[in-house]
Amino acid sequence: MHRTVRIPLKMIDVDKGAVKVVKWVNSFFQTFTLWSCEGYGTNGKGDTYLPYVCFVCLHDSKHQDPIGMIREQVNGSVGVSLYSETQHVFGKPTTHRLSFDSRKAMRDFSRGLPKLDARYVRGLVE
Repeated sequence: MHRTVRIPLKMIDVDKGAVKVVKWVNSFFQTFTLWSCEGYGTNGKGDTYLPYVCFVCLHDSKHQDPIGMIREQVNGSVGVSLYSETQHVFGKPTTHRLSFDSRKAMRDFSRGLPKLDARYVRGLVE
């Protein structure tokens, strides 16, 4: 195995209301947010735009199960659902979506998330 170093990939713009959820999702090893939106109600034509965070999880290990840990946090949360998409890589669904019934549901979920270890978020520990 080659020696590796951790580097930040890039900075992205994230809706303020989705920042805490996006940081939490991205804190899991090889888990990356693709799209997110804090939601903004209806557009006047009857279309409703609800909050979501869509992400990929490329890691599967007995040491850390990101989807299981995310699912555990979702269980018992009101107005939050976790869906796995049909795209498969290596025989496993890799695209996932956290969907929220409202902006309030996203805020409440954010408030219940565990505090992130700053060293972990910076990539210094796994």
